[in-house]
Amino acid sequence: MGGWTHVDQTFVLHNAPIADGSDEIITDDREEAALVVDSEPESCIATACVFLVTAPIVPLLPAVLAPPPPDPDPPYAVVRDAGWKGAGLFAARDIPAGARILVDRPLAIVPADLPIREPFDALLTRLTPNARKRLTALANCKALADHPEAEGIALTNAIRVELPGPPGEYGAVLPRVPRANHRCVAWHHSLSPALTPASCALHASVVFDLPSLSASMYALRPFAAGEEITHSYVDVLGPRAARQAALSARYAFRCDCPACALPPAAAAKSDAARAALRAWSALRLRLGAWAADPCRADDALHASHAEALALAESEALHGLRVPLIEDCARASALLGDYPAFCAHAQEVVRLCAVMDPERAARFTQWMRDPTTFAEPEGRWGQRKKQREELERNREIDDMSIPW
Repeated sequence: MGGWTHVDQTFVLHNAPIADGSDEIITDDREEAALVVDSEPESCIATACVFLVTAPIVPLLPAVLAPPPPDPDPPYAVVRDAGWKGAGLFAARDIPAGARILVDRPLAIVPADLPIREPFDALLTRLTPNARKRLTALANCKALADHPEAEGIALTNAIRVELPGPPGEYGAVLPRVPRANHRCVAWHHSLSPALTPASCALHASVVFDLPSLSASMYALRPFAAGEEITHSYVDVLGPRAARQAALSARYAFRCDCPACALPPAAAAKSDAARAALRAWSALRLRLGAWAADPCRADDALHASHAEALALAESEALHGLRVPLIEDCARASALLGDYPAFCAHAQEVVRLCAVMDPERAARFTQWMRDPTTFAEPEGRWGQRKKQREELERNREIDDMSIPW
């Protein structure tokens, strides 16, 4: 098969079965549009997406792709000038929380660390002219003396993806998702301008799907028309100094968002909130442990998660809401508390209707008929029944015996 050997692995190029020109960048700039869309017919040898992977992975990749999810029509997002950051992704119209913002398909999938120049140079020549223009139009913060062009673009823009076969870290280079710039704070259009939710924020997420070789970007909070769509490039629970150091080392810029411009006292408060969330995540009361221990208070899980939700809201970490609210819904189901279950379940359905329709459908069904709730932690009202049984047994144990 040929290829390039590094340590004990052989890397090869593999064409992905993607038709070119299926998802061109939407832009307000005619010159940028001309740059990224090529109307010339493509060679049958070239491809719109190239894998650079170890040889054992190739036969495990899909030979025929499933159809990707539909791109929103009319589009939710548009590329515009974002000042010193270059191009940015902006909401073309109001975007509700949980909506699919866009669907993207990769131009290349490459290893995270391969110190050989030749395969990256060969990758560029394998792409169609249109795909090559789209890839090279992306930002590159790496010096050509240190990294070949394709690798530098990948290190700047790729999102991590999981591939079948031998373990290894790979990234997908997408043409549109990287247009969403970094920001350490997420504004919610319902917040007062006087409020500054200072944090490293989660407000858009990207989900990669190998069977369709596509990536979908979802809104974790509402975006108002004209608002820039941004997401965090670094650990959202890290302190400001660590975020700035990571951004500088990997992307060669310093974030100047409101969170990073906080005065020392406010920055310390924000760092403390994130540290508390990190500690909570490591030590949190898990649903399964709570459900299996009748000695724990019935409201123990709700109280623990309410504390974490308050911290997440104060730090605008919207991506943490779904798993926390889902745990609260399941706990309410085990307690047989239908009003509380519905309050949490409706929020899960609202946020997951597009991003995770199967999850949304399960919660919708449980709201229609709670008796169908049957999960590894138990069935509807099971903890309530256990509590009642425990109380009955305690009453029996407390009865005095006359002889």
